[in-house]
Amino acid sequence: VVKIDWRDHIVVRGERGGQFGCVHLRRGDFARSRRDQVPSIRWAGEQLRRKMEERKLEVLFVTSDATKEEFSELSKNAKGVRFVRFEPTEEELELFKDGGVAIIDQSICSHAKYFIGSKESTFTFRIQEEREIMGFELKDTFDMLCGEGKETCEKGTQWKIEWGTKNYQWKLPSKENQIKSEL
Repeated sequence: VVKIDWRDHIVVRGERGGQFGCVHLRRGDFARSRRDQVPSIRWAGEQLRRKMEERKLEVLFVTSDATKEEFSELSKNAKGVRFVRFEPTEEELELFKDGGVAIIDQSICSHAKYFIGSKESTFTFRIQEEREIMGFELKDTFDMLCGEGKETCEKGTQWKIEWGTKNYQWKLPSKENQIKSEL
């Protein structure tokens, strides 16, 4: 819970989130233009199966622009993992639009015990940012899918919010000290 006055908000990093993982898996033009960074569906499934086993998680929420066929293939390549995703009804899509559906996906991923994203994706970055604000463990936030055949790859940039010390008195400029514009 964030305090009403942000200056009083300090996060203690720790294990948190629901008993599920989340992946942001880019496809389409993003996958075609970054072939060395984005895995095939088969390779993504293999990576995800291993990552989920390591964390003893059985359910993986998927946010992706993957087709239904790709989503089905992903499930086949990660035995033992139950894949789920938000598929809005026509009414929900009319109400929320594509942007609202993306925000729902982002919120779900922000609350997963573990998140793995797609390198150089702004959507992945926003989920990582939200998780950092909420104080999730870095190891459960900045993981990335590796390109085809790669077992290891560069993770997301781990930037940490410096919350300051407890009871720090933030000094805000007073109105008297503000410079007035002559324009």
